[in-house]
Amino acid sequence: MAFAVVAMVTAIWKNVLQKKLLIVCVLFQQIRGLGDLGMMAVSIPEDLGGAGLDYLAYTVGLEEISRGCASTGQIVTVNNVSQSFTGCVISGPQHAHQ
Repeated sequence: MAFAVVAMVTAIWKNVLQKKLLIVCVLFQQIRGLGDLGMMAVSIPEDLGGAGLDYLAYTVGLEEISRGCASTGQIVTVNNVSQSFTGCVISGPQHAHQ
């Protein structure tokens, strides 16, 4: 009886983990696609590898993304905030005042 319970629990967890792995793969593809569109570095200047857009464009894009998936919107936000800070520190004052 104990072996049957262990086998059943193992099968259930295996199924759950496979589904979670599929979700992670789909999310990774979404994030990569957003990066290709420039949404992962919106406010970074073009000469530093970003899209070079203003915060209004970032906000409009983020609003549309978050309507579909709030978690993806949060990933985009965290990525842009960290890159904006890093870009200001690395590029120095010439980009911070533009």
